[in-house]
Amino acid sequence: MNTKTYPALKNSYRILAFLSFVPLTVIAALRYNVGTDYDYVYTPFFYSINSGGEKFNEVGFNLINQITYLISEKPFLMFAVVAILTLMFMFLAFYEQSVNVCMSIYIFVVGLFYFNSLNQIRQALAMAIAVYAMKYLWRREPIKYFLFILLAISMHTSAIIYIPIYFIYGIRANVKAHLIFIICAIVAQPVLKGVIQFVISKTKYAWYLDSIFGQQGFSIITFAFILVTLLLLYYCQLAGKDKEDRQFDLMLNMFLFGVCFMLYSAIIPQADRLTNSMTIITPFIVPKALLRIKEKNRRLVMFFLFSFFFILKLLHDIYWQGWYDVIPYETFFSQI
Repeated sequence: MNTKTYPALKNSYRILAFLSFVPLTVIAALRYNVGTDYDYVYTPFFYSINSGGEKFNEVGFNLINQITYLISEKPFLMFAVVAILTLMFMFLAFYEQSVNVCMSIYIFVVGLFYFNSLNQIRQALAMAIAVYAMKYLWRREPIKYFLFILLAISMHTSAIIYIPIYFIYGIRANVKAHLIFIICAIVAQPVLKGVIQFVISKTKYAWYLDSIFGQQGFSIITFAFILVTLLLLYYCQLAGKDKEDRQFDLMLNMFLFGVCFMLYSAIIPQADRLTNSMTIITPFIVPKALLRIKEKNRRLVMFFLFSFFFILKLLHDIYWQGWYDVIPYETFFSQI
């Protein structure tokens, strides 16, 4: 991947980039009944959408279902197309925006973002499109940025959260201000609980409040994990305090929002979806954070600390808890 910086090796970089994209994409595209929502949500909706029944609210995702149905009346092609599109946008973002492509891909996997993309596939595709659109945010090209965000919203409505992100670019990420913000969020929780739930009750998402999604309680494991990650990022921020980086500042501010959303996971149904929308930038911010540390040995220690917590969470979620339903893995060839 380091060949990117050498013009004479441009073709080599493209080959390496493609080869890094293929394995994860093939695994995702060929899967069958892998992922919690595979058979529970998306397969029934695939048939419903194409028989004139119930549809998703998002026209873009409905269109993908309808187009793939013209080719195959089995849903496996729809899952394959969504997987390819999701990983295509993510990997293009890695190649074009990451300061360390290899590390970004590594964090994308061990940080569970890849496994999540096999489950909440509408939101995963929307997040991938939004992350790809970040390059237009950095360039301050609002028309292109918002067009891609509209495309993301057509896949999953939650992508609307990326609209205000464009306008907070340039706000410095101050560790002290962040900590005060978190404390205020904790103190204000009892007061805001009623307000938040009242607002939700007046929207189309009101049904969440009385469903299993509204009774999940505070996710302490996930909160502890992202809080530790945030603290490690703060250390890197302070280590490079003489180094201004507006991209890093925006991503750190986004990560703060992700932590606060998870802090309210007992109040906001499906708060983890909002957290995912913000922390999807983890594969980009961690390599940037490590570059802020000048001492090589200290940078190496921080890399291992990040890796330790990511791998620990991966083992907890996938192997110990069995979340995401990605094990055992099976391909659609077994159904032919």
